[in-house]
Formats: sequence, C-alpha cells, structure tokens
Amino acid sequence: MEKDIGIGIIGVGMGLDLLYLNDEPSSRFEVRGLCGAHKDKVTKIGNQTGIGFTTTDYRDLLAKDDIQLIIVFTPDHLHAGT
Repeated sequence: MEKDIGIGIIGVGMGLDLLYLNDEPSSRFEVRGLCGAHKDKVTKIGNQTGIGFTTTDYRDLLAKDDIQLIIVFTPDHLHAGT
C-alpha cells in the first residue's frame, strides 16, 4: 500500500509509539516529521529512527507539503489555550 498520508509528531516521548506505522505494509500512514522542545534530543531521535525532518517549532511541521496530519503528544498543560 502506498504511504500517501504523512504524519508530523509533536512530542517525542509517547509520540514515538506511532513509528511502527512506517514499517506496517497495510498502512497508508508514514511518520515524516518530529517536533520536540530540545533540539539535540529531537535530532538524535530523528537520526536513530530514520526520520529526516526534525524541528523544535511546530510551525515547521505545518509548512511541510508532505505532512497532512499532525498529532500532539505533549502533556495537556503544555497545549495552547483557546
């Protein structure tokens, strides 16, 4: 199956649980970007997992044409208020 739905993950703790999708042949989803608060940490995780796009600014994920879905895996108190 074609991996035609790109995912961006904000929060590189529990969010990394979704990386199994990249190896799941029956899934259309592919994790294509990671966002975390600490540049060194998110870069290291990106290198370890083969995710080439990492950032500390969620807006960088929003600007990526190959990411259609962004999932937030940060503690509730860190989410933006409305």
